[in-house]
Amino acid sequence: MAKILIVEDDSNLREAYINVLEIDGHSLVGVESVSEAIESLSRVTPDVVFLDMQLLDGSGRAVLSFIHRVSCLSHTKIVVVSGYVDLRAQAVRNWGADSFLAKPFTVADLKFTLSNLNISRASA
Repeated sequence: MAKILIVEDDSNLREAYINVLEIDGHSLVGVESVSEAIESLSRVTPDVVFLDMQLLDGSGRAVLSFIHRVSCLSHTKIVVVSGYVDLRAQAVRNWGADSFLAKPFTVADLKFTLSNLNISRASA
């Protein structure tokens, strides 16, 4: 199963991700800020990052930039999560995200997005 980092400042939503995906056997870490995300990414190489774009201490774009600069994270899949659906094309084309998940989403949407990432265990 996948190693997943959830970067989400809404604690209820972050816990919902974790509860839903742990049931499927995934290993999860949840953080709420840019600084915590970068600290976590400096220690662990996740297979997938679910990344909210509006965080407590800044923009998710800072996390995207960090991921793209660190070579050991090159196989990490990035799912940009946002309530601003108009960011979908920009997230994939310009920011280097692998997928986009629009808020609000269902459990089925979350699992479908994860299943379509074709996760390579090379990063494990």
